[in-house]
Amino acid sequence: MNSSVSNQNSQAPSPPEEVHLSDYLNVLIRRRKTFLVTFLAVFIAVLLVTFLTKPVYEATATLHVKDEQAKGGVLGELSLLASNNPVDSEIEIVQSRTNAENVVKRLHLDWQVTKQSDGLGFQLLEFTSTAGKPSYVVELTGVNTYRVRDDDGSVVGSGTSGVPMRGKGISLLVGELRGKAGDSFRLGLLPFNETVDYLRKTKLKVKELGKKTNIIEIGYTNTDPVRARDVVNNLVQAYLEQAIGFKSEEASRTVGFVENQLKGVRNELDTAERPTYRCRRNRSSSPSPP
Repeated sequence: MNSSVSNQNSQAPSPPEEVHLSDYLNVLIRRRKTFLVTFLAVFIAVLLVTFLTKPVYEATATLHVKDEQAKGGVLGELSLLASNNPVDSEIEIVQSRTNAENVVKRLHLDWQVTKQSDGLGFQLLEFTSTAGKPSYVVELTGVNTYRVRDDDGSVVGSGTSGVPMRGKGISLLVGELRGKAGDSFRLGLLPFNETVDYLRKTKLKVKELGKKTNIIEIGYTNTDPVRARDVVNNLVQAYLEQAIGFKSEEASRTVGFVENQLKGVRNELDTAERPTYRCRRNRSSSPSPP
């Protein structure tokens, strides 16, 4: 009996050993090469992403929406409670397809310029194409002269800076051409409807700034700060022009309604005054008693 008890006591588990900070340091020292390689790889990757990624710029503008339904008194407050938020309607108008199409047309966002040679400068003033795949390479052939090739390498036209060029399925006007012979850039024409949808659904952000402030914030992001600024400014301009058009149309309808009402009142007055006028005329024409 005593021997069995002593065997059980001898098989009891030993307490866990304590882990000290020095043990972790020893592990890092033994694997210092792996640690240094990993650290350098992460550091270099962060540097590459930081310096190679193009910065993204955001341009914003704010609009104040005047609530035309606001009226004084208790009835005005009740009408405001029953009516919808006018900002929601204005937000939909700002980002409407009509305004987006105007911005795309004004800024020619469907024109795509890529693979531009260093030191080459120009101003693209006109570009239309009837080709099924409108993609071209514009190459300088001399001072202020250029040649246009399609994707197959065929020459579709040649032109001079500042002079409209009409080629095979393409119309082009390039101004302020600066560069040397051999410089080139690729020119493409994006589908108009897809460009409009891309602007409305991905790049453009329209929201109310705060809660019940009646202030709309318009934002647009792009790697080109000038393009971001121009898109926001042109969208605001298109919205204001549309709002002025709505006001002018409403004023014209109001003026037309008032003129019609005045014409009807004038006719009624003329009709009512005819018997009186006849009576006066008859009295003036009747002979006086002797």
